[in-house]
Amino acid sequence: MKFKSEILIILVLLLTGMLYSDLQKEFDLLAMADIDSDYELLASQEPIALDEPDINNTNYDDLFYEVFGYKQVKPYKLLVPYIINGKRVGKIEVFLKKGADQIHVRKTTLYKHLAKVINKPLMEWLVGATLNLSTINLAFLEENNIYTDYDEQMLRFEISVPPEYIKPNTSELGYNNAPSSIDFALSPSNYSGFLNLRASQLLKFTSYEENDFSSNPFSLNFDGAINIYKVVLEGLGEYSDNGDIQRRMTRLVYDQPEYMFRYYLGDLNIPIIGYQTSPSMAGVAFTKDFNLQPYKTTQPETMNGVVILRPSTIEIYANDVLMEKMNVNPGPFNLKQAAFNHGVTNIKVIIRNDIGDEEVIDLNSYFNNLQLKKDLDQYSFNVGVTSQVYDGKINYSDEPIVSMFYRRGLTNNITLSAYSQAKMDQYMFGLGSNFGTVFGNFDVDLALSGTDSISTGVATRLSYNYFNNNYHQNPFHRQWRGTIEFLGENYANLNELTPRNLVSYIISGSVSQNITETINTSLSASYGIGRETQPDTYTYSFSIAKRMSSSMRVSCTITNRDGNSSLDPWRASLNLTYNPPINHVFNTVYDSKYNSGRVNWDYQAPDGSLMNSLSTNRSEYSPVSVSNTTSYSGNRGNLSLNYDFNESDDGIRNNTVNLRGGTGIVFVGGHFGWGKLVNNSFALIKPNKVIKDYKVGINRTRDGNYQYSSDRFGPAIFTNLLPYRVQEFNVELPDLPMGYEVNSDGHILLPTYKSGFLIDIEGKAYIFAKGQLVDQENRPIANAVAELVPYGKYDEDYTTIFTNKAGYFYAYGLKPGSYRLFLESEKYEPIIIRIARNTEEGYCKLGTLVAK
Repeated sequence: MKFKSEILIILVLLLTGMLYSDLQKEFDLLAMADIDSDYELLASQEPIALDEPDINNTNYDDLFYEVFGYKQVKPYKLLVPYIINGKRVGKIEVFLKKGADQIHVRKTTLYKHLAKVINKPLMEWLVGATLNLSTINLAFLEENNIYTDYDEQMLRFEISVPPEYIKPNTSELGYNNAPSSIDFALSPSNYSGFLNLRASQLLKFTSYEENDFSSNPFSLNFDGAINIYKVVLEGLGEYSDNGDIQRRMTRLVYDQPEYMFRYYLGDLNIPIIGYQTSPSMAGVAFTKDFNLQPYKTTQPETMNGVVILRPSTIEIYANDVLMEKMNVNPGPFNLKQAAFNHGVTNIKVIIRNDIGDEEVIDLNSYFNNLQLKKDLDQYSFNVGVTSQVYDGKINYSDEPIVSMFYRRGLTNNITLSAYSQAKMDQYMFGLGSNFGTVFGNFDVDLALSGTDSISTGVATRLSYNYFNNNYHQNPFHRQWRGTIEFLGENYANLNELTPRNLVSYIISGSVSQNITETINTSLSASYGIGRETQPDTYTYSFSIAKRMSSSMRVSCTITNRDGNSSLDPWRASLNLTYNPPINHVFNTVYDSKYNSGRVNWDYQAPDGSLMNSLSTNRSEYSPVSVSNTTSYSGNRGNLSLNYDFNESDDGIRNNTVNLRGGTGIVFVGGHFGWGKLVNNSFALIKPNKVIKDYKVGINRTRDGNYQYSSDRFGPAIFTNLLPYRVQEFNVELPDLPMGYEVNSDGHILLPTYKSGFLIDIEGKAYIFAKGQLVDQENRPIANAVAELVPYGKYDEDYTTIFTNKAGYFYAYGLKPGSYRLFLESEKYEPIIIRIARNTEEGYCKLGTLVAK
């Protein structure tokens, strides 16, 4: 008896150890599954080696009988095909015991494939309910609505998952999803940088009794960035005539795009919401920036939870326009809102299954760029000290400052926000909410402020916006906007220590609509209720615009303001715009306030390189004034010349000339380049030495030119790459002579913030050769086959050529050097051919070759 007890204790300890090991593995499995809501990690992991009974261990069987008093039933194991919802996914181990309810399958294999099919809640429950098991009983699956079928004759295992438990089909309608090419995009170099230089010189000529000339100091502004392993040091500055370099901004930036996190250290330009203001400060910042994942949907989901019971075709219409047509398998179907126009949009979903049944779902949703989808949040936290610019230099104080906000999608219709800003002697705190309904969008803000010397102040604002994008429901495109705002007497924004809220309430609104297809009208008004002795203020205006033709438009605006000022409360303006399809725009404006008239002419060259803008103005305060700006954008920078002339009533004439220019210098991968101003990221296109002397063009335009190209001043530089967006461009070498090959196919890039790429263009020089084969009697060797083998190479490294009836042949893909020509007929000796290294234009005339 004692012996049995000891054995039982040992067994319990062994089983406890095994259970602990399995629990630890299951917890690791759950931790991995939590990382990805779609269980991709769980589905892709290798099967975990779980302990299982050693069914061949007879000592273990005897021990089992001795402990429990009966013999263990030995299972046997089969490897059979595995099918889920009619689709074969692989093979699975099946353990067979006595009784139909004693069929088990390997859990790791089962869960590996189920995680790709069933939804997250059911998968989590299954994992949690089977923590200490290495195999799963089929009866257990049946009890949990996962239907199984093991065919003993066909030797296959099949699972059927009901549609309501399948992972949802999702359509992100209207959203610019990431292109499939993102998987093949190149990453930027680890080291890169750029420097933009902008110079300007202002000259003035004023005529009194004698000419008076003056000039402003020469100005050179610069901005640039250095990117080292995605850590970016960026800055702004200015160089003055006295030799001083004045810094305007310096900071470090680091991004984690997988989490949409951006970190700042240095001078900050902080994002704000609600009643926040943007103070000048330096310090550290942590922001969740959606621009780091531009292909991610952030707006609310439109439809969720529709279950498709049979294979179906789904058509999705937005405002009666077909947006998408897709085939879906049984399971839940979600429709996510995306980049629709602002306002109410009618969405119709038509579901037709394989037996002809049809279901129509109508959805009205209000889209607003301030809305976030459910459970998505956005935030920014900024801590530092205030800064100001004195005499062109940045000065930092010892006064700490904090600015932060947090936004979250509470539901798909409600987004809540909280924000705050504070200094040593002042603070403000606010709450906001955004409600999207079929009746319009409501935006509410409530803010409190206080200082050491002034008690708490209150400000609140309610905004309303409505626009229906459906033409049939809103054929006149009527749009409503309205705002009611209250400003407490003591409310002050940050850096405003003395409140000057002369009005307590501000009520404003506007409505616009089309009268006909070519006539649009709008009416707007604003009324402010003065505080105490302050008078009320008001403004209202009416506008009407008519499209005369596809290239001509005329509009008129009439405005009236309160009569508390000395100016005439009435004002009218008339505008006529003519835009012919020849790169010209003409515009005339009359303004009754100054009794002035202005005429503008704008021109842009077809390739966008040259632009000119000329305007002339005459008013009761200035008899005549003329302004002209001519700008040129070249391959290595831009230049502009601005000339202004005006004459006053007393006959004084003023002439001003302003000359500006800008260029960019880049470096990446040990190479430098000179090109246009760099907006964010860039790519330097470097051809190898074989083709370095030929023009390289990037993205051919309709008029046959290129957006960027190389020239005698250096390689081509693509200076307009947007961070975190896939950029595709084509490279061409239009002047490349015959006999050259380059890898000029499309290039795919995925830039990070202010990053650089080095794109190597590999060129190979080949020669096209022509000759004639004749025998010793000068007769053409017709219809012969020969091989050109480089001298000293193996015979398999050859080029096959064929002669025509006249004995002429052509060979392509040759390089300079010596070759042996072997004719198929063995009666001829090999012919030695030499191709000079200075062969021009890739073409070589071999002349007549005599075969001996």
